[in-house]
Amino acid sequence: MSTLKVDTITDSSSGLTTTINGVTPSTHTVKGRNLVINGAMTVAQRGTSATGVTSPDYYTVDRFAYNHSGADQLAFTMSQASDAPDGFTKSLKMETTTAETTVDSTEYYMVRYKVEAQDLQHLKHGTSEAKQLTLSFWAKSSIAATYALYLYKPNIGRIIGSTYTINSVNTWEYKTITFAGDTGGGINDGNIEGLHLSFVLGAGSDMITTDNTSWSAYSTGNLAYGHAANSLVTNVGATWQITGVQLELGSVATEFDYRSYGEEFQLCQRYYSTVAFPSYSTFATGQFTYNPATSMGTTLLAQTPGGQMRVTPTMTFTQSVGDFYAKDTSGGTKTLTGLVLRAYSGGGVCQLSASAAVNFASDDQNLNVGGNGASFQFDSEL
Repeated sequence: MSTLKVDTITDSSSGLTTTINGVTPSTHTVKGRNLVINGAMTVAQRGTSATGVTSPDYYTVDRFAYNHSGADQLAFTMSQASDAPDGFTKSLKMETTTAETTVDSTEYYMVRYKVEAQDLQHLKHGTSEAKQLTLSFWAKSSIAATYALYLYKPNIGRIIGSTYTINSVNTWEYKTITFAGDTGGGINDGNIEGLHLSFVLGAGSDMITTDNTSWSAYSTGNLAYGHAANSLVTNVGATWQITGVQLELGSVATEFDYRSYGEEFQLCQRYYSTVAFPSYSTFATGQFTYNPATSMGTTLLAQTPGGQMRVTPTMTFTQSVGDFYAKDTSGGTKTLTGLVLRAYSGGGVCQLSASAAVNFASDDQNLNVGGNGASFQFDSEL
């Protein structure tokens, strides 16, 4: 088999670099350019719908969280909707179920995405070569108005913002916004928060007073400059939806960087993963250590689902700890009174510490779930 090695392939008529399937290969058009994980809203490990959403947290669609400051009455239903523009199958939907009576001057409400710092070093922020970023997305709302959004660097408190307008109610509209590179401040490296992308749903009068269309130090007044869509949070039944979110290097919005569901799912599992066990199944095996006599350590799975998580996760489970039991080689059981994550190591290996009302012995070797089954959640979100 022959191999062709050339520096550049050019079009015979124009002399320009040739295209492949209508696209000119570049750093902006190759796969992997989207800094946003789950921008097509296809993965929702926590569930597809959450009602009575009032507190900042992740609820449905992976990697996209609700955030607010100062909400009084406001409550949402947050869901993964099957309503989406052509080329997509899912969207993130916020529906106001309890309206905010008055948006006070210092209040804000938003949907927020966080990018890990070590994925942003190629932006060269803080240098004279700082790169532009272009955001593109599809949005739909029952409230035709101007909405604010912004990028924020938490390590140095710098912000840049912009606005987009919903022109027609309940109609999918495509939006693109280009942000300048920030020569005035860098992004710390590592597995920490590097950049927030926030879509404002409502903002008080003190939050919209200062122009934020260039990079500057964060202040209360420049959080949501230009926002004029508070009717979304003051009207029951008002809706806002988004999908196809892409944040990429450069000044041009390119076609959405589609990943397979499997790829997207595994990327999400770096930050959150869950695993279920059926009734009376074994969820942990390994050599017990029992010093003190009422605790032991053992391996939960070979690794957390998806492999290595961003940092040591917090572990929760759906059932009462009393639904778990240790089983010895002769079939005897001991009901657990405590179960916590003891250690987390490379490759996603978990060590658990369990306790029971009676001492463990050397022949205790399995941890099991009771008749109701159980699921475990591992959370290392930014």
